[in-house]
Amino acid sequence: MLKKILPILLLWTAPLAAADPPPPGHSGIKPISEIPYYTTSVTRSGWEERTKEFRKWLSTGVRIGGGSGTMTHYQKKGNWMYIISCGHLFEQTRRSAEYYKENPRSATIEVFYKNDKKLSQPESFKAQVLCHVWMNGAHDVSLLRFHPDWQNPRVSPMVPVDYKGSSHYHSIGCDGRSEVAHYLVKHVQRRINGDVYEIVTTENSPRGGRSGGGLLNDKGELLGICSRAGGGYGYFSDWKQIHAFLEDEGYGFVLKRKSHQFRIIDRNNPQGIYDDDYYAFPQN
Repeated sequence: MLKKILPILLLWTAPLAAADPPPPGHSGIKPISEIPYYTTSVTRSGWEERTKEFRKWLSTGVRIGGGSGTMTHYQKKGNWMYIISCGHLFEQTRRSAEYYKENPRSATIEVFYKNDKKLSQPESFKAQVLCHVWMNGAHDVSLLRFHPDWQNPRVSPMVPVDYKGSSHYHSIGCDGRSEVAHYLVKHVQRRINGDVYEIVTTENSPRGGRSGGGLLNDKGELLGICSRAGGGYGYFSDWKQIHAFLEDEGYGFVLKRKSHQFRIIDRNNPQGIYDDDYYAFPQN
């Protein structure tokens, strides 16, 4: 009897492995902003998809200089749209929210869609850089915000920290500073690289200009941001890394998922005036 249950006990008590071995080509990875833009690649199946059926994913993608980003949270109070991108669009270090409050920094972002409306030309907006990290290769997240000039702007909300993942994802970004495009990518593995989580994908590996572009699920929810590439693989900072960094910098509210389907009745506040970050129920 003991021989039968011993392997089960050993499995139950075994520590979790830090990560699977890296796929081939990992040693040659580099920021996507440094990868050349190969025009011949547009002939490959799955690349440069911009037709209407992809608009659910394309409409929240933006261009940030030589990279990309995703509109993920709209704060009605103050009319702020928050964008999550990669950290390597900025210098290789960590810059906290407190640092940027004392040393303001701006960036130009360009939008191609206003909800379902495709613009004939991209429109530019001035954005504030709120915090960023680019350290040890795998640490690669940034947060920006700007004032949108259209009503009820669409967002790709962050998945919750306990999200389970999928077998494929939608990669959104701006190849070679071109218009935002959609690729379908295959999920290879999710792992811990050093002390942060990242996602590895294959098929339609990213090219220069997609740095910071969103990795979305079928529902259009954000779960990763484009970081590096090499050997035919794409590397994305995943939802746990994004959650940990933004919570630590005091921007956890950007990760919250809102629901407007319930009317709030509060006898202590009959006017029913609440700011956009009010929640009727506790949030985990």
